[in-house]
Amino acid sequence: MSIEKGRFIVFEGDSQVGTTHAERLAKYLQERGIDVVLTKDPNGISQVLPELTLVAYSKLLEDHIVKALLTSAGRRIGLLFEVIPALSCGKVVISDRFYGSTRIDQAEKGLDVRTIFELERLAMNTAGEELEPTITILLDIGKAPAQDNLKQWKMRREAYLQLAQNLKWEIIDASRGEDEVFDEILKVLKGKRIIKK
Repeated sequence: MSIEKGRFIVFEGDSQVGTTHAERLAKYLQERGIDVVLTKDPNGISQVLPELTLVAYSKLLEDHIVKALLTSAGRRIGLLFEVIPALSCGKVVISDRFYGSTRIDQAEKGLDVRTIFELERLAMNTAGEELEPTITILLDIGKAPAQDNLKQWKMRREAYLQLAQNLKWEIIDASRGEDEVFDEILKVLKGKRIIKK
């Protein structure tokens, strides 16, 4: 099996399912000799504020403007120092979340759409073009985790599904067993010629 060089694979969704499958896909590819970088967006915040304590950081994030700015800065740093260099070397980058989750989080906090898009553009612009994933996969678990606010979860799920349709993401039913979902992920990646036999 071989893989196209410089591929950027993103998992989106409102649960820990994305983390599970991002890690599993990274292991699957590495076992087959493919160079993989596994990351979680935004992955550069610790470099923005390296000395910040967890308590102070949590306090800062209570302000949605601060959180939006830190998220954009963290994404920008992560792209410049991790994602783009890896893609340039022909590696496969697998990201647990990207700008889709940020759009939904920031809109939920009341940030206006123009500000969200402008911050996104500034963070993702490289050489005059915005860096886009090769493929984004929305893992839709279909039902709210027991501890979640049902009404809020339904609104977020609808927002994710609408975004996925607008941006032509792949949508996978993640309410099934882990192995079945992972097999579907591989099927999608092979069908898109991101993974070849």
